[in-house]
Formats: sequence, C-alpha cells, structure tokens
Amino acid sequence: MKKLMMLGFLTCPLLAHAYVLPICESDTFSQTIKQKYDSIDCGSHHGLFITENAKNLLGAIDNKGKIIIDNEYEQIDVQDNYPYFYIQKNNLWGVADNKGKILIPPIYTQIQPYHENTGVFVVEKHGKWGIVNQHNQIVQDFNYSRIDAFSDGLASACKNNQCGYLDKNGNTVINFIYQDAYHFNKNYDLALVKNNTSYQFINKQNKAILSFNHKDNIIPDQNIINGFITVNFYDKKSNNEYFGLYNTHGKIILSPIYEYIYYDKEKLPIIVKKDGKYGLYNKNGKKLLDEKYTFIDSYNCGVAQIIQTIGGQEQIGYIDIHGKFVIDFNQKPQLIKTSDALAYLKINSKDKSCQEITSEPMIEIFND
Repeated sequence: MKKLMMLGFLTCPLLAHAYVLPICESDTFSQTIKQKYDSIDCGSHHGLFITENAKNLLGAIDNKGKIIIDNEYEQIDVQDNYPYFYIQKNNLWGVADNKGKILIPPIYTQIQPYHENTGVFVVEKHGKWGIVNQHNQIVQDFNYSRIDAFSDGLASACKNNQCGYLDKNGNTVINFIYQDAYHFNKNYDLALVKNNTSYQFINKQNKAILSFNHKDNIIPDQNIINGFITVNFYDKKSNNEYFGLYNTHGKIILSPIYEYIYYDKEKLPIIVKKDGKYGLYNKNGKKLLDEKYTFIDSYNCGVAQIIQTIGGQEQIGYIDIHGKFVIDFNQKPQLIKTSDALAYLKINSKDKSCQEITSEPMIEIFND
C-alpha cells in the first residue's frame, strides 16, 4: 500500500509526515467505484480523493468518481495550503493542479513546496537548482547548489560556496556574500546568515540587526518565535550547552546560562532551568520566581503546576502567569480531568475554567 504525503511549511524538498492510504469505508462512493481501486483515501484534498490501483499506482478522483488524475504515479504529495498535487513518476517529480492539469511534468529530482502565491516553483535537475513558472518555463537557470522555498517573498540560495537571496523573478536581491543563509521570517522581516566572523540577523536591506561573533561560541537558532531568538552557547570547559533569549531588536532577554528554556504563547512567562532547578521570568526578562523549584510545568488555562522538594518529599502548588500562587504548597486542590484532557482547577469552591486551547507557536529547548 502506497503512502499519501502531506506537505506543510518546509525548507527541505518534499519531506513530510506520511499517512498510510486507507481503504475508504464511507458512503461517499458507490460500490461500483470502490471496486475499481485497491484503496481510496476518505479525506478530500481540494475536492479530490487519492486512489490506488492494483498496480500500486496512485491517482485522484472527484466526489462523483470521475478520474481527475490518472493512476500512473508512484507517489502523490498533497499541499493543503494550495491546490497542487506533487506527482512522482520514474522517481522524478512534477506538479498537477486539482483540475488534473499537469503544470510541471515529472522531470525533476526534487521540488520545493509552493509558498506565498509566487507563481513559481523551485526545482532541482541534474544536481542543480533553478526556478520555473507554472508553465514549466525557466525563470532562473539551473546554476545553484541550493535554493530554498520562498519565505516572505525571498528564497535563500547558494552557488560557488556563497549564499544570498533571490526574488520570484530570479533577481538577486541580497548579494551572494555569505557562507550560509536561511529563510526570512515573514513576521519580523529578518533572516539568519553566516559569514567568516559571525552569525547575523539581517533585514531585507542587508543591514545587520543582531550579530554573534564566532569566537564567543554562541550560535543563534534561525527561527524567531513570539519575538524571541534562541541562542546556544557551548562551554568548552564543561563540554555543556546552555541557552538564552534575545529579542528582535538585539536586546538580551536571558543570558545563555540555562540548561532549559520553555516558552509558549506570547503572553505566558518563560520557564527556565539552571543548575537543575526551575524558575520563571516574564517576556522582558524580569525574574518572577527564583531558580529553586524541582519542576514547573507548562501553562494550561493560565495556570501551571509547580513542585518543590522538602525533606525528600514533593509538594505541589499552582501559579498564575505572574508567578503568583493561586494554590499554595500546603493546599489540596480538587482536580477535575475532562475528556479533552484539559484540567479544571476548583479553588475555594469556585471553578476556574478556560476556553478551548488553540494551536500556537511553541518551543522547548533543553540539553541532555
């Protein structure tokens, strides 16, 4: 049985979480249509359903069973944000739309996920990368050792061991002067680059906003989450890694002295671990709780569990987002577990509940 691939935001070519193609048991299709295929994916992707025939080849039909994409492909990747289907034939990749039109014939080794309605695809052929439009016309020749997916209107690219940035027309926007270059963050218009002396976050005018000298052994993460840049410091003496946080203006929020940093939603505090003990800071780097606790859990409904150990015995309390105790260590809260795994705290006969938690950017950093 083949695998249907789902594409999210990626900077690497056609790699994603894979889902085994199921046999659809729903009433969406008649028995006559079902008998034509070994399996049908029950989930609709831009109005199409992926099918697999007796030869283990994939295609797609609409909700009436009409063939939209013929069953002649070894693999089909789906990009949910856009109505494109990445098709593989003879181990080469192309692109079809949800009308069954072949936009890009399967002649490329790799194709980067489509982003931002640029109207172009980043493709690899014979070990070199280039850019083609939706009619497979060359926008940028195959002269590059690497071109990443477009992000914030630009694509990081490398050739002749130097990296820079291209726009959707293939024009060089930032010259190829860096040892390495990463994607632009569309929320902050910043990208991480590496040169001979430092890592830098640059803007689209190629101005360095934040710089980390290589001799300081501090390596920043390329991703910016909730306005924070995570940095990694390697201590050669102890052979340990430590973590810190900067904001996008270059201000140090937390120095890189922590074994563990966890931050979730924008308004929630930052949980840290230092010398094996947990503490709490706000998003401006102000200390809310000293690093003296056995554990501080992530926040749920604006409340986090906190544990201290006294005389070998663990005591449990609960704190709010300001680090204030809503349930002290000597209180015994009543916990009510719900079917959706949210915990509701009952304090002084008054229920404190929360709304459904939505998915938001989250990062957890630690060393072993």
